[in-house]
Amino acid sequence: IGVKYYDEFLEKIPRPEVEFIAAKVTEHAKRIRDDGIECCIVGGYRRGKTECGDVDIILSHRDGYATLGLVRDIVASLETEGWITHTLTLNLTASKRNQQTLPFISGTGGHGFDTLDKALVVWQDINWPTRAADLAANPKAKNPNIHRRVDIIIAPWQTVGCAIVGWSGGTTFQRDLRRYARKVKGWKFDSSGVRDRATGEVLDLEGVGGECSTWEEAEKKVFAGFGLVYREPWERCTG
Repeated sequence: IGVKYYDEFLEKIPRPEVEFIAAKVTEHAKRIRDDGIECCIVGGYRRGKTECGDVDIILSHRDGYATLGLVRDIVASLETEGWITHTLTLNLTASKRNQQTLPFISGTGGHGFDTLDKALVVWQDINWPTRAADLAANPKAKNPNIHRRVDIIIAPWQTVGCAIVGWSGGTTFQRDLRRYARKVKGWKFDSSGVRDRATGEVLDLEGVGGECSTWEEAEKKVFAGFGLVYREPWERCTG
């Protein structure tokens, strides 16, 4: 798929289109669950880029049961309407461990930067100006819209701040934050939360059970828990 749509994937995505895609994903998530679904667009968009290479969306809900297996249901709903043309990966990594923070010691090898439920999909807007006429003339008329890469990430509310931090910074920022957690704090940090490397204990930087009233507050508590000055997303553009 990467080869098939290589040239299309090179085309940057303007911010209004990023926002439209996020709104459509959120609409389907709310349709599947309820209006308690909350969305944060992360990645380059949150760092202030005028155009993005892909779309990174984090969805959460105050009720942990609502996020369990949610990514699978969202993808199915969007595929049914035609917004998703290809699902490249669909991981229920967090749901399989009941959405708990990743254990420090694991027999499954490296986990990269993320261990949350996630879908990497190919997106195509199903609407175009002449659609009705085109389909009337040919029911198999080809959709002329460009294909986009979209990451749909699901974060349980109790660690939504870690997820937002983990998906908002540039690559070097993320590596340095994990290195700081390991070497200075003796912690393991990823988007699913924080554990003490010595004891394996989960460190609840965001409050017991995720007591923060907003994901913005939760993100700031993660910085405070690290003993770091809060940096706005656009200050995390490290490449």
